Amino acid sequence: MTRLVLALFHVAIAAWSAVAGSSRMTCWISGGSKSPDCAAPVLFREFTLANAPTNANLSIAIAGWHEVRVNGKKVGDEVLTPVTCQPDMRISSVNRNVARFLVAGTNTIEVLLGNGWYNCFTREVWGFVHASWLDEPMIRGTLFVDGNPLLATDSSWRAYDSPIVFNALRNGEWYDARLENSRSRERSVTVERYSPAGLVSPEDAVPCRVCETFEPVCVVDGSDGRRVFDFGANYNLTTNDMRHRGFVLDRIWDGIFFQLLQPVSLSNVFPF
Repeated sequence: MTRLVLALFHVAIAAWSAVAGSSRMTCWISGGSKSPDCAAPVLFREFTLANAPTNANLSIAIAGWHEVRVNGKKVGDEVLTPVTCQPDMRISSVNRNVARFLVAGTNTIEVLLGNGWYNCFTREVWGFVHASWLDEPMIRGTLFVDGNPLLATDSSWRAYDSPIVFNALRNGEWYDARLENSRSRERSVTVERYSPAGLVSPEDAVPCRVCETFEPVCVVDGSDGRRVFDFGANYNLTTNDMRHRGFVLDRIWDGIFFQLLQPVSLSNVFPF
């Protein structure tokens, strides 16, 4: 039994080393954004290369959601990534090929962090606001250039507030374009004292991607300087296609109950 436990321990250590480099080099770092009032942070690191590399990979574990930018260009076409999982059981990692984004001279890697399921603070009927894993989004990883570790997540990274001044899995995001390119509230990153509870393993689900882009049909300027964008339709963001449900007699009784007989709820808890 002891040999089995030791063998599993060494397998786990080897797997994590392959994902994020030597544990002595990397730290879990964050932008200190646990509060719902905090903007989505960008963690960044500047470094210099003598020559443009042939191969370069960023191996990174993420508690929350993230986007990677290198020298101002987004890496990959995924969104809301990694795919949501149970954070006290698993933390997903990804491997990004960033060679084509790097140049000889000064380079900057930026990681935008979103709350995702890791910091789901919205009150709802299931009580995930009290989940044991709730914490600020954080990352841990290493940049490998031509097969050698060049830099790792540690206290040398910096953070600033992105224009996304609010973000929540169940409540969307608020974007303030006035903060673009401002590096608002630039500061040192927080080196986390404790690691997430879930085991780190490579992302193995099909990622979310943008499938269609909608253009507004009308823009209304308000008296307070705000603008309302009308997209000309309401979109049902579920897999239930309301156009092809047909008529089912059994649903009548459900409709009567929910519309006429169900007690009025005075709760302000978000149901979804």
